[in-house]
Amino acid sequence: MAEEAILGYLANNEVIGDSGEFAAKHGLNHDEVVNVIKSLHGFRYVEAQRESWVLTDEGKLYADTGSPEAQLFLAIPPEGGIPREELQIKLGPLLFKIGCAQAAKNRWVDMGGQQVTRRVQHVDDRVKDLLLKIKEGQVVDQDDIKALKARKLIVPQTWKGYSLKKGPDYAPQRKKFAADLTREMLQSGDWKNVEFKEYNFNAKGQPIEAGHLHPLNKARICSSVRHQLRMIFLQMGFEEMPTDRYVESSFWNFDALFQPQQHPARDSHDTFYLKVPSTTKELPEDYVERVKCVHESGGYGSRGYEYDWSREEANKNLLRTHTTAVSARMLYNLAQDTLKKPFTPKRYFSIDRVFRNEAVDRTHLAEFHQIEGVICDRGLTLGDLIGVLHDFFSRLGMSKLRFKPAYNPYTEPSMEIFSYHEGFGKWVEVGNSGMFRPEMLLPMGLPEDVRVIAWGLSLERPTMILYGYNNIRDLFGHKKPFTPKRYFSIDRVFRNEAVDRTHLAEFHQIEGVICDRGLTLGDLIGVLHDFFSRLGMSKLRFKPAYNPYTEPSMEIFSYHEGFGKWVEVGNSGMFRPEMLLPMGLPEDVRVIAWGLSLERPTMILYGYNNIRDLFGHKVDLGLIKTNPICRLGL
Repeated sequence: MAEEAILGYLANNEVIGDSGEFAAKHGLNHDEVVNVIKSLHGFRYVEAQRESWVLTDEGKLYADTGSPEAQLFLAIPPEGGIPREELQIKLGPLLFKIGCAQAAKNRWVDMGGQQVTRRVQHVDDRVKDLLLKIKEGQVVDQDDIKALKARKLIVPQTWKGYSLKKGPDYAPQRKKFAADLTREMLQSGDWKNVEFKEYNFNAKGQPIEAGHLHPLNKARICSSVRHQLRMIFLQMGFEEMPTDRYVESSFWNFDALFQPQQHPARDSHDTFYLKVPSTTKELPEDYVERVKCVHESGGYGSRGYEYDWSREEANKNLLRTHTTAVSARMLYNLAQDTLKKPFTPKRYFSIDRVFRNEAVDRTHLAEFHQIEGVICDRGLTLGDLIGVLHDFFSRLGMSKLRFKPAYNPYTEPSMEIFSYHEGFGKWVEVGNSGMFRPEMLLPMGLPEDVRVIAWGLSLERPTMILYGYNNIRDLFGHKKPFTPKRYFSIDRVFRNEAVDRTHLAEFHQIEGVICDRGLTLGDLIGVLHDFFSRLGMSKLRFKPAYNPYTEPSMEIFSYHEGFGKWVEVGNSGMFRPEMLLPMGLPEDVRVIAWGLSLERPTMILYGYNNIRDLFGHKVDLGLIKTNPICRLGL
């Protein structure tokens, strides 16, 4: 009934403005109407939208009084203009600021000097017209919606209904399509006159229940973006920079990069400054003096910033806002090396965390990863930088790139880098790049004919593009609904133990974790039997044990033929609530986990009777090629 009502109404009308009002008017259940709309939309009988917008308080004000740019324009006399200060007093500081920016952008006014004059004699206040249309519920173009939303004049309205119009395959009645080609159709020849249902190649399949790795996690695992990027850099001839300094001085983070001390990025609203220790005491004095001079009075063809440079400001400690501070240190060290030996071209890279005091939204985090790339050589140009970036991103699988001119205190020329995000349907900034300025390089002591091209990219945004994430917080945060997870890791651990034929002070641990609702100790035993049987170890025993973080707990034993006895290969259990609940996990979620030795199963599988034979100098050199640990690449 709902389907006939919708299709019949659209036969004589252009749109259904609100499915809720339509359902009430025709005596229909709205939930039933919504289900029908989804079905009709899937078969392209109708086009449906759920987007509805309302004016903000600022938007309502401008709908009544006119946009700031129109008010500013009307406040300027047609002839002769008006002094800037008088216009600001007339409109108020906020309205003047917004109006100037928008009116200049529209090329309505000339803001040169102290006098503001009109460039045209008449303007249409399109912003006010659009706001009135939205207020009255009329349809507005998507580009205009984006512009008004960016100015925070409109916000989306919570709405459970739909607006509808005819789709490309609209018909007053739904056609019946055949879903299958049957034997009877082939025998009778009826298939020639039958319309078949189209395949939906965009339909989602059943999710595969299997373990997986976080896209940003496990730098050694080939499926991670971080590992892909590292491999790309190494393939392109780069060497990795040490990035173990999360805390930097303002000098290396800002001053050494020719960034003035009054720059907005150095404000506490953008940077996390440390209380303890608040200042650094380790700076190269001769280099600091050269940096001070270039800031205050310039040099190397520059006038500098012409201000009194403060050593106290440069000494302040902070959480680094970019890994370009690491690049500055590396270039300074390279410059010192050139004093002892001829200059050698270098390619550096790093991938590590940086920190900025930013508002968190779907594309911004206060703590994120930066990819830093630096090439130092003679004769480099902006074309080299663009070529390297195209090569770099194409190896990553991102071919849609754009470059936009930008300003950076330490690069000239500078470019912002954009890549296309299919989910957003727009170009997203993924990084910044440019050629380091002489005012940054020459105080370090690098030769005058050496050029440096560099770029700093976000790790998270390329991951969003490659993996289809629409919100950067889903890569880290708690906002994603809980879903069962299975994690694993294989890496080295260290214990102060006496070394014997089954113990080492340094060994490999296999860690497995399953997080889900309703898990029991039986699930843990079942998983371990499955795991070891796939490995080829069917003889297992479990013994009750004690661990401070698991309850119940079990030691895991497997039979060693060479020893003729059962050998402990690991430990397992269910993580205690005292560990899980402070993390914020739901109360009904259970976690089973195990930590296994890699070496002891290897001894059992390959017949080793002494764990030291897997690593130590006593192993026969002829065994290295067949060493199972080597074959595992660990």
